[in-house]
Amino acid sequence: SFFSIYFKRLGADNTLVGLSILISVSSEIPFLFFADKFLKKFGIYRMLLFAAFLLSIRWFLFSIVESPYLLLPVQLLHGITFIVFLFSMATYINSEVQKELKALGQAVNGLINLGVARIIGSFFGGILSDLVGIRQVFFYNGLLVLSGFIVFGIIFKDKLIRRPT
Repeated sequence: SFFSIYFKRLGADNTLVGLSILISVSSEIPFLFFADKFLKKFGIYRMLLFAAFLLSIRWFLFSIVESPYLLLPVQLLHGITFIVFLFSMATYINSEVQKELKALGQAVNGLINLGVARIIGSFFGGILSDLVGIRQVFFYNGLLVLSGFIVFGIIFKDKLIRRPT
């Protein structure tokens, strides 16, 4: 929610904002071509862990990079993390939820990830950015996602060790 605001504060004009969005969205396309192969090779848990790790790196880079031009390549991580997470979650729900509840499971996933999480994140992110600054909010996001990465890795370590099915 705050990327464009932050990007403009770093000196980006509207053209660079548009270019950054083009880069982030375009970076999703290659994964979509090979998503099924990646999931079969690495498994859903590894893919989710991979996305979380890269997302923490992305947020940390946002908190330290001071040039809008240097943030453009960081935007490549958006596509990788965003689409890997969404696709992996949708695949997980499709494989684990009972047939008659699959549509509900996908709807709840979309509601949480694309609705509730954005509303709560935008609201509290705005409050926090007023208190400590947007740069710090990106740093805290990095810490939060890295913590989730570690917890997820510990909880699901048995599924990560086993060969993907």
